[in-house]
Amino acid sequence: MYPEGTRSKTGQLKEAYHGCAIIALRSGAPLIPVCIWGTEKLKGIGWLSRPKVTISFGQPFTLPAIEGEPTNDQLKSLTEYIMQQLARGLPPEYRGKYEAVEQPTRTEVHAGDRT
Repeated sequence: MYPEGTRSKTGQLKEAYHGCAIIALRSGAPLIPVCIWGTEKLKGIGWLSRPKVTISFGQPFTLPAIEGEPTNDQLKSLTEYIMQQLARGLPPEYRGKYEAVEQPTRTEVHAGDRT
């Protein structure tokens, strides 16, 4: 699920919608932050070009349970938390408005890698 609702033309994180937080709260399902970067370099390339595209998988996490219907402020806070988790998996130039405080260990897969 893409919390921003669309792809970013600049490659940086944009303001997210609350839908992701609502679904995560109602389902109780863990969230796995998955980040993809480098795709902006694919536009207009020839077939001999091989730009580096990276996929990063963060640590699964769950949102804290909330009694009753969440307020708009709670949804805003939870959405911010989700986006912070995504930002941690991205290089600084792709984080946009969601600057991460720390860089946890992440697993990366590069397009074209064969394991």
